[in-house]
Amino acid sequence: MKYLYSIVLSFCLSHGVWAQSNGGLRFLTIGADPLSLSLSETNTAVLLGAPNIFANPANLAYESQSSLSATHSFWIGDTRNIQAAVNLKKNQRALSFGIYTSLVDDIEARNTPGSSLGSFSWQYYAFAGSVSQKVGPMSLGITGMYLYEQVELSSASGYAFNIGASTELLDKRIRLATVAQSIGKMNLLNATRSEIPGQFKIGSEVQAIQFSVPGETNIPVLVSVAADLVLPVEWIDQEQFRFDDNPNDFFKNVSNSWLNLGLRTDISDFLNLRFGYTTDQTSRPFSTGLGIRRYGVEADIAFVPFNDGFGSAVSFGLRYAFNQ
Repeated sequence: MKYLYSIVLSFCLSHGVWAQSNGGLRFLTIGADPLSLSLSETNTAVLLGAPNIFANPANLAYESQSSLSATHSFWIGDTRNIQAAVNLKKNQRALSFGIYTSLVDDIEARNTPGSSLGSFSWQYYAFAGSVSQKVGPMSLGITGMYLYEQVELSSASGYAFNIGASTELLDKRIRLATVAQSIGKMNLLNATRSEIPGQFKIGSEVQAIQFSVPGETNIPVLVSVAADLVLPVEWIDQEQFRFDDNPNDFFKNVSNSWLNLGLRTDISDFLNLRFGYTTDQTSRPFSTGLGIRRYGVEADIAFVPFNDGFGSAVSFGLRYAFNQ
């Protein structure tokens, strides 16, 4: 069993099979809720409710109510991403707590073509706590995350932070925001340290068009557009696995930036339609979804098609808004 386990672990870590299927700590860059996924992760300046703990914690203080959130996403490669969070809003401050996990079971291991050497599972966890505070014309927020990964008998832990700022203009019709995501470091897992995928994002959301559908009830319609500039960041020296000694080199590998774009249409206070597009060189450039809201409960679904033969991902979520 030790020999088999050694083969499995060495094979996965050296060849990056898990990373190639968008697994591992890469799940930190995947939207934790259907709203984020349906907008192609255009979420830097969007009010997501409690899931903003994993996107931009500064927005938590701009929520009008406290909220609970739960999501189950069926990702490619039999991966399951699960999220649960609560945001407690009071006056100018918000406190949030959440968990985000990525799980895969029964992965078959093969060192050469032929029969399987056995199966194993890979599990990742992010336990998060956040505080957001309005300060003058803006809101500031920080999320601290305890990270944990496990493959069979081996495990490793680490930490990461999301730090964001947000402001609202023109009677809340425009929201501008920025966030540094996943600033952190993992401990060694069998002499190999997993990379934490960092991102620096600048985003906006604008309530672009508002009108009423003529009829007996004059149904209000609000169309909002959002855009994010995303810069992948290497927060740590990948060769030495330590923070850079020279502060000028902290963002030394900022490159390959891209745009995420989102369109959201709110029809009355009942139906919400969403569309997303990203210019990233990814196998999932488009996404869509909808939300149905009733009595403070919103049921969400996101559909993310892949264009490289991996099929599609589907995410289901519930959000409940309440006053303390």
